[in-house]
Amino acid sequence: MIDDDRWLPVQLLCYDIINEVVLWKKEFSIGSFQNYDIVDIDNDGIKEIILSSYSPMNQHPIDELRREYLGSKNFSTLFILNNLGEIKSFNDEPLIVSSSFGFCFYEFLYLPKKNQILLGLKSYFDNSEKKLQILDLKTNQISTLNILYNDLLKLKKDNDDIILLNRVNNRFEKIRLNSNLKVENRISKIMESDFYYYDNNVSKLYGQNISSIGYPYAVLNNELEIIYQPSFHFTSPSWKNNDLFCISKNEVTSNLLKLHFERNKTLNPYLFIIILTELLIILLYFFVYHHIKIPMVSTTSSYFILYSFFGRLYYWKLQGRLKRIYKLPKKMSINEEIPINILNEISDDNELRYQRNFFFLKYKVFEVSSTDEFQIIQRISHDLKNQVLMTKLMTEQYEKDLEIKNKDFVENMFSSLKDISSSAQTLSNFSHINKLYKEKVEIKSFIESIISQYVNHPLFEQICLLNCLSEELLQRQTNEESTTEKSSFERKARRAPQEDRSFFINIDKSLFQIAFKNLLNNALEAINKNGYVKVEISEIKDDVVIELRNSFDKLDSSCKPESGLSTDK
Repeated sequence: MIDDDRWLPVQLLCYDIINEVVLWKKEFSIGSFQNYDIVDIDNDGIKEIILSSYSPMNQHPIDELRREYLGSKNFSTLFILNNLGEIKSFNDEPLIVSSSFGFCFYEFLYLPKKNQILLGLKSYFDNSEKKLQILDLKTNQISTLNILYNDLLKLKKDNDDIILLNRVNNRFEKIRLNSNLKVENRISKIMESDFYYYDNNVSKLYGQNISSIGYPYAVLNNELEIIYQPSFHFTSPSWKNNDLFCISKNEVTSNLLKLHFERNKTLNPYLFIIILTELLIILLYFFVYHHIKIPMVSTTSSYFILYSFFGRLYYWKLQGRLKRIYKLPKKMSINEEIPINILNEISDDNELRYQRNFFFLKYKVFEVSSTDEFQIIQRISHDLKNQVLMTKLMTEQYEKDLEIKNKDFVENMFSSLKDISSSAQTLSNFSHINKLYKEKVEIKSFIESIISQYVNHPLFEQICLLNCLSEELLQRQTNEESTTEKSSFERKARRAPQEDRSFFINIDKSLFQIAFKNLLNNALEAINKNGYVKVEISEIKDDVVIELRNSFDKLDSSCKPESGLSTDK
């Protein structure tokens, strides 16, 4: 390209450097070429030339009337030429894009994946709002995008994204577009003075991407922050390593300058404040941690920690193995007796191990003696074993009375299996074993329903349910009192017979049934066919007493129940 002045034509030459001959030459009636690219737009193996021209309105070459020029004389134009310097056509239509006339030219970016050219106008005097355009090389059609700019300084690729640099008066704007030509973000900076061009050559300064604008000249980083601005005017900037080469001009001379840049090693005062603040926070953390940390004597024990705020507000929590099987009630109070009572309910065996004051905070650490979880598992396993034994006994009886009690027996067998399932569920949820699901129950009727589950037990007829002490038994105990010293509990339990009545108590039916069956099973295992098991319900003051007695003596006929049950008065 031969580019002189706006009054002389511009020539584009194709020169064979091997044979040293000009293959072709084209002239343009315009001021200069601004940018160009050589690409294969139709994938035929032959590259085309994309170039943008600048038109200084009606300031044409002196001899333009005697010459034949390529393109428009008055408009800035984007050309696509073939390898012979001729304007390439698509469906007999030339691939040319012309703008309005007057001191402007096209900034463009070829998008090979889309086979499109992204276009925008750069103008020194028109700062009005415009929209990006895109030329589809497959159809030779131009479409307008809804992306606004004022004065397009540069279009460039950044991996799969597109960077658009825009000037709005003295404001510099960096717009990032994704691969779908959608705006991802915008960065805008106000410059202290107006500027007219952007340096297309992006360089690096100590590994950081930099660019430049002018006039006046300024070096910018990726965030559009000015990192250097000289106090004098120069042109033709060029970067090499960390040096800037340029030409300084005045009315008399021109000088070649070399500017060397060094890293700024001055400590930023704000950075110093941030580092000092972080150190103070770390020191405060270790100081507080040293005073607030809860020392644990043993990792296998349980600990009850009681916090006191200003001596008025109390908060507590449980740590260690006991926490898994004991769920604490509400954890905040203004009365210290509440957490202390909770501590005593958890275990009578607890010891104050550690206490510390820290300004408004005071805390105490109690070591709590807790039941081993394996003991809990052992107890539940014992319940399961009893249920399996019951099923075994009923199965043996089933073999003997196959045709006699077939229906009832099967129902009771399924009931025992249901008990086994319930115990297994308790085992799987043993971490909540202390949580009771209480409900109001008439205890005599409930015990009758439990005993009825033993209808197929070989010793079912030896089970007797009494609502109080019988006359004969009461008289026998009265006679024995004169010769034998009785406990205070037994003396309170003896009273005159009372009429049949109901006793309502709050219990967890599932856990009560497990406990009662354990006692009843143990009693049945300890007697023979001549023995008996008495279940007696009585009342002492506000307490309901349930007693199970077993004996090898034959059951008295007056107390012998029908179908294994009795409700003697």
